[in-house]
Amino acid sequence: MNHQMTRWTILFGQWLSMSGAIVEVGILLSVNDLSAAHKIAGFLGVSSAFICTVCQLRGKTGTFNTDHAQWIPRSRDELHHWSTAYRDAQTLN
Repeated sequence: MNHQMTRWTILFGQWLSMSGAIVEVGILLSVNDLSAAHKIAGFLGVSSAFICTVCQLRGKTGTFNTDHAQWIPRSRDELHHWSTAYRDAQTLN
């Protein structure tokens, strides 16, 4: 996949950064189905009690909850914590 990625270096002028910092940006497009999206994001499969990767809806009752006011979003810190834990978890041989 790395051979398909293009590497860009963007130099911001003094008007955006006082130090003229060089920033490397990576943009990856991932087109997949729901089960693959869960795996890429580090979540359990679609049959898991944790049904949403963005909010905190859980279980079968949450599947049909269409009241957006009850959808409590996950924080960036929570997503980072659990994705790091998934990445660093011990695996069985």
